[in-house]
Amino acid sequence: MQDENYLIASDFQGKIKRWDLRKRKVVQEYGGHVNEYLQLPFEVDETETILYAAGSDCITRFWNIQDGRLLHSLPAPYKADSYYIRGLIPCVAYSDNWGKGDMTSSALLMGIKDEMRFYTMY
Repeated sequence: MQDENYLIASDFQGKIKRWDLRKRKVVQEYGGHVNEYLQLPFEVDETETILYAAGSDCITRFWNIQDGRLLHSLPAPYKADSYYIRGLIPCVAYSDNWGKGDMTSSALLMGIKDEMRFYTMY
């Protein structure tokens, strides 16, 4: 993040939290993320307003960084408990600047198994 007073991190229970390094305490939690593994990646968009992560339940969630509000949940095209998808977490990339010229849009690119999917977000 640009503001070096804050750090976003995932703890050993899989919870994603924003820390104020000056106060050495959690100032925001991002609820709903499911992480049954020691480490799953999360990302922050270019404008540092949206945090997103794909969980072990195969749902990609988007939160407002400032207030922790869940903005959107996007399930993978397969159920997390199906034999076909078990143990696989989607790889995701989000940008609010995908498009050409004046036509920009927020979108998510999701890869899972041997498929790539493109979702327009807003």
